Amino acid sequence: AEEEGSGVLAEKNYLNGGVSLAAIFPEKLDQVIYNLLNFFLLLLLSEAIKRMLAAKDTVMSASMDDLDINVVALLVSLGPIALACLLGILFQDKKHFLWPFHKDSKLNLSFHTVIGFLIVVVPVFHFVISFLSEEGSQNIPYHYLYGQK
Repeated sequence: AEEEGSGVLAEKNYLNGGVSLAAIFPEKLDQVIYNLLNFFLLLLLSEAIKRMLAAKDTVMSASMDDLDINVVALLVSLGPIALACLLGILFQDKKHFLWPFHKDSKLNLSFHTVIGFLIVVVPVFHFVISFLSEEGSQNIPYHYLYGQK
């Protein structure tokens, strides 16, 4: 362990006034790429919301025709996970790709993966589709799950 007055720990010692500009940026290239591509996903979602709002306004003539909401929802919900896996493979991280769960049994890991997918990815996917769909649309997940009321 490094001493409190030297190295990276001193640069990141915010409480004692040891703040440097370099300490706020990621140190690894894969983290920079991950952050930039997630920022791109945020811009994509923002553009989709802007077009959705503009389509409701009669003055503006923007449309969602060239921007598929299913693709946007898929990228927002699964994109960060797929990107992390891809970057882990490309940059060959020293740790096991399942770390810190590398010692779990396959059954336990499978169970948690499925539950995590169901409580994180699926709701985000459904939310983005529902939010970007036209008002009164019958193609939102709610209507598929619960029928039209």
